Amino acid sequence: MRRDLLDLAAGTFEIDVTRVVVDGRVIESDGKTENAQHVLALDPFTLAVLKAHVEMLGRERQDLGPDYHDHGVLFCWEDGRPPHPDTITRRFKQLAAAAGLPEIDLHDVRHSYATAGRDAKIDWKALSKRIGHADLAFTTEAVCPGRPGGGPPCGQHARGANHRRLARLY
Repeated sequence: MRRDLLDLAAGTFEIDVTRVVVDGRVIESDGKTENAQHVLALDPFTLAVLKAHVEMLGRERQDLGPDYHDHGVLFCWEDGRPPHPDTITRRFKQLAAAAGLPEIDLHDVRHSYATAGRDAKIDWKALSKRIGHADLAFTTEAVCPGRPGGGPPCGQHARGANHRRLARLY
């Protein structure tokens, strides 16, 4: 997540590339589909947290001076270096375990968001676009497997229930 893709004034963040591990090496990827690159509208709470975070990054950059390794990323170690993707995955799994949640992949958080959104009666098409799915039918199947159109009751399968519990962590 690059700092320059966060627009605090507009309240948006552009998803461009992600850092992933392939064959033991960290690479930057533009995602699996054309829809992987999109702009997210941020809610006021997330926007406020990110604003404070960016201010903290500025202070760290100033404090370390030439020892700061500015890679232009939004989330980094105190010296500016980006963390290894596996470090983020391990921390996510630790937080989920501490909250008493079953283990899921970090990628599945998107589906937690979609399940919570569907339970809140948010439009399927808006949810599908927001989480970057190329196909509305894929979203409904991912959130409510086996239910044509993802109709109610939604998210009552075991995976959906776990996603809702995880979504409440954030």
